[in-house]
Amino acid sequence: MLVHTAEPVRLDISMQWGQVRVDYTPTREDMGYYKTVPFIKDKFNEQQAQILEVIGDMARRGDRLARIEEQYTVADDARYITRPDQKEVNIVFRRPPQVSGTPGSLEMEVRPRGSFLNVLI
Repeated sequence: MLVHTAEPVRLDISMQWGQVRVDYTPTREDMGYYKTVPFIKDKFNEQQAQILEVIGDMARRGDRLARIEEQYTVADDARYITRPDQKEVNIVFRRPPQVSGTPGSLEMEVRPRGSFLNVLI
């Protein structure tokens, strides 16, 4: 018995790598590291709030000085100005990074080629 193969069996393997994307932006923002544009906007709003607070504080001091005839002394103002700042401690939750991805794939295909059987007697 004699077996002849016209072509060898063919095995095709195709593979596509999976991809993983990790976005650390939320975590970095929670730690105080911002991209440029959000950083500028955030600092602008923060500075604007501080400026309004200082303006309000100066207006209150001016109102107190205007009431100097009503038993208000400059020493009262000095006590108000030199009050110790309150310390603030915050415990915050930091968001984890955002992880997304696409799975990879692996495909295999076996293609038998034409074979024939030749029997010799």
